[in-house]
Amino acid sequence: MAQQLCAAGEEVACLVLIDPDKRESPLRGRTLGERGRAVIHAAADLPLGEKLRYFVRRIIGKLKWEFALLEHTENNLLRKLYRVLTLGASRTVANTDPLRSRLARMLVRAQDKYKPRIYPGRVILFRAAVPEDDQSNGDRGWGEIAGDGVEVYDIPGQHLTIFEPQNVPTLAKKLDDCLRAALSRQVKF
Repeated sequence: MAQQLCAAGEEVACLVLIDPDKRESPLRGRTLGERGRAVIHAAADLPLGEKLRYFVRRIIGKLKWEFALLEHTENNLLRKLYRVLTLGASRTVANTDPLRSRLARMLVRAQDKYKPRIYPGRVILFRAAVPEDDQSNGDRGWGEIAGDGVEVYDIPGQHLTIFEPQNVPTLAKKLDDCLRAALSRQVKF
């Protein structure tokens, strides 16, 4: 959106990204060995307990995703198996409704097709303090396209928990500071 606004001659006072994926292509399409090495590399600097939680979260997330896809398979036997297994299951187990699965696939396709261009301004990056998947520290590759650099702020939690009540005050305070600073730069006397 910021690129479209700039192309239309509009001023973008503040471009904020909240825990986006790395800018480069995601792991899809790589060999199993490359994906495995990327996952291990992402957890390399974590303490032992965090490494274990990291790998368990990845495995559970992958299983939930694959399990949710069974509901929409062309194979009647697998669809029936899905219904039997989810009958009486708690909401947390079946927390992958069809709309979200289809939406997730559409977003992945759109992300894969998008070719970023150099953005003329500054990018503000809020990232989860506890990385997931193949996320790493640093600006996650956004500095390569941010013409005026990247400001990076760590928010407590992980990608899916930075908006939980205990983490929101930190995010809100830092976002408020950034927006106020952008507004003060924009005001001309």
